[in-house]
Amino acid sequence: MLTDLLPAGVPAQALIFGLISAASLPFGALLALFWIPRPRVTAALMAFGGGALLAALTLDLVGEAMRKHDFYALALGCLLGCVAFVVLNQIVNERGGFLRSFATTSEYLAKLKSAHVRSLAERLSSVPMFRVLPPDLIADLLPQVQERTYQPGTTIIRQGEPGDGLFVIERGEVDFIDERNGGRKMRTLYDHDVFGEMALLTGEPRSATAVAVKETSVWSIFKEQFDRLLHASPELA
Repeated sequence: MLTDLLPAGVPAQALIFGLISAASLPFGALLALFWIPRPRVTAALMAFGGGALLAALTLDLVGEAMRKHDFYALALGCLLGCVAFVVLNQIVNERGGFLRSFATTSEYLAKLKSAHVRSLAERLSSVPMFRVLPPDLIADLLPQVQERTYQPGTTIIRQGEPGDGLFVIERGEVDFIDERNGGRKMRTLYDHDVFGEMALLTGEPRSATAVAVKETSVWSIFKEQFDRLLHASPELA
């Protein structure tokens, strides 16, 4: 037996655990030949493996904590460590750290795009004529959206010009001025407000001039793009 080959004083249990630990690498390699797990499963396995490795590296500390029946303190420390890692990792990413590897760059940009699309879809759902559209048509419309940024004092639309699109304010502040009435300010719109939606359908002249009060980012859908989608979709028409 293998236990007969062990040096004196080495328990058989140590050999068994050693073999189990060493077998995980070739077993995992063989498993990968027949099964490619989904990304979520891979992430869970990697997280478990990383946790097991850290536990092995801190075995003395963990063992001492368990011996003193300090399990809850140990668990709390692990959870606080997880939270600290996630928060600090997010801070690093926001300061450009996501460029450290291809994987982190792809993940960070995908999250930004997902948040952008989700936010835009929510804003469009507040517009009455979009509220009745099925989700698949909204999804067809989203790629037509353009993002623009206007500096303070810049005119976004001018009174009397043909209406050519809809605007959703992502962030910023826009004043609407009646130039035909001595430049009287009619109203002010802020983040997530929508204006110009009727222009997509009627093309009527603008009833007021819109001016950016501060740096303002907007999402815009222009009539030409909307009409192209309209002709391609009888359901939308």
